[in-house]
Amino acid sequence: MEDPYRVLGVARTATQKEIKSAYRKLARTRHPDVNLRPKANQEFAVITEAYRILNDQKLRASYDRGDVIKSDFVVWRARRAASHARENRMVQEILRHHRQEVKARAQAVVVVTTLFLSTFLAAVAQPVLDPGALGYAILIVFAACGVVYMIRTLKGSFDTYTYRPRTPSVTRDFEPPAEPYSRGIAIAFLVVGYGISLGLGSLVGELADGSFWLQFDRGSLVGVFLFPPIAVMIVDGMRRLNYRS
Repeated sequence: MEDPYRVLGVARTATQKEIKSAYRKLARTRHPDVNLRPKANQEFAVITEAYRILNDQKLRASYDRGDVIKSDFVVWRARRAASHARENRMVQEILRHHRQEVKARAQAVVVVTTLFLSTFLAAVAQPVLDPGALGYAILIVFAACGVVYMIRTLKGSFDTYTYRPRTPSVTRDFEPPAEPYSRGIAIAFLVVGYGISLGLGSLVGELADGSFWLQFDRGSLVGVFLFPPIAVMIVDGMRRLNYRS
């Protein structure tokens, strides 16, 4: 910190009246409104800080004893830097939370859409399966992996977007849930959507069987339950790889 006596151009024995007069003279010529120099704000802040110290009897006495006086300008700049740091952390946290929400939403949409669409297509085609014992074993293993993958993925989506109904209590204030949907509504949506995809696909397949655009034999419903979980695992796995790249 610069010597306030030297900044104001007064002696150490100057009276309060002399200090105030010196400050006013400098203020008239160094104020940023009249001083066009690039560092006018900083220079005026130094002058104001010197006057703040010498105009206060306790601060002046403390400075004369050699004590370290914290500058208002330095303190303000430190507070501003801390405030900016807090704001940056808040913005980063908001952006991180937003990215997580977008990622979770995209995954839920991909999984559910792929499940419904693949179930519908498998129900329409009902492909004939004759892969042998080993082929069936491989399909069942892949389908089981797909089911586990779907359950884990949908559980994460449920935790993010659904809530469990809370038991009413007279001792606890009612707090509206932060999640947009209830757990029951989400499960009902999945069950009804899957049922509609399966039923509509089977109906379309029966009506189109033998027509010009469905010229292959239809088999049993075994493939309808094996292929959709595998499709979900493959499609969402590709989405994840593309997201990471």
